[in-house]
Amino acid sequence: MSRTLNEQPNLDHLKREAKRLLKDARSTDPGAIALLRVLSQYASADDETIASAATLLETQLALARDYGFSGWLDMKEFVESRTPTLGKVRPVLRIGPFDEALAHYRDWLGFNLDWDWFEAPGEPVIAAFSRDDVEFMVNAYPGTPGPTTLHINVKNLDALVDELNARGEAKLEPRIAPPYEFPDLPIEDPWGNTIVFEGQNVAAENTKRESVRPAMRQFVQERIDDGHDFPTPEELRAAVGPPLGTAIEVLNEFEGYGEVFLARREAEKGE
Repeated sequence: MSRTLNEQPNLDHLKREAKRLLKDARSTDPGAIALLRVLSQYASADDETIASAATLLETQLALARDYGFSGWLDMKEFVESRTPTLGKVRPVLRIGPFDEALAHYRDWLGFNLDWDWFEAPGEPVIAAFSRDDVEFMVNAYPGTPGPTTLHINVKNLDALVDELNARGEAKLEPRIAPPYEFPDLPIEDPWGNTIVFEGQNVAAENTKRESVRPAMRQFVQERIDDGHDFPTPEELRAAVGPPLGTAIEVLNEFEGYGEVFLARREAEKGE
């Protein structure tokens, strides 16, 4: 064995190392050839034979053995056992009476009650809700942090609005949310927690932003060429069109805008 795994081994790095070694072997690199020659099928083969015949699986096997493992799967299991892996985000919302939480989240917003738990009747409850790919918990125990805001991407936001309006008394309407100005629907529960249902269509929004970006650049450049100062993002949006977030991005492409922005911020503080 000539290699030693570092204290925080990374499987992707090891995969890339195996690919690099195979590429080196194809070029008859002495180190890569020597590594592969430890395999029984190549023990007596010449360099050219190894260079032309070696596969990625064989290179992974040879590399794993050089690290002191019986094979690639053995090394993979070892690395994965020492690699932190994050799972789904599961927010916790602070609530009050559980019957009110059921009325809000299950009966109105349409989330499923997956489970609930309390030590005895009348004691604070912990519960889990889900719908499609969204999961969250609620907690009525004193000291639970909050309130909390969740942002949830929604396909067909208008259909969700119709669904909620059919079950609720208040008539909801999406707003156009800054700075990127796509529709969303914020809904607050009785304890100040807010779920923001975002109707963002990523492909459509990207197309919209890219279509307006050249005109924004041209407007800013013409202002500079005419000897004027940079417009504010709001002025750029008003002159060319939304979204405001793209106006901010375009202005930051220009050298010197950052200093102008900071100067304006300081002047506003002094007012």
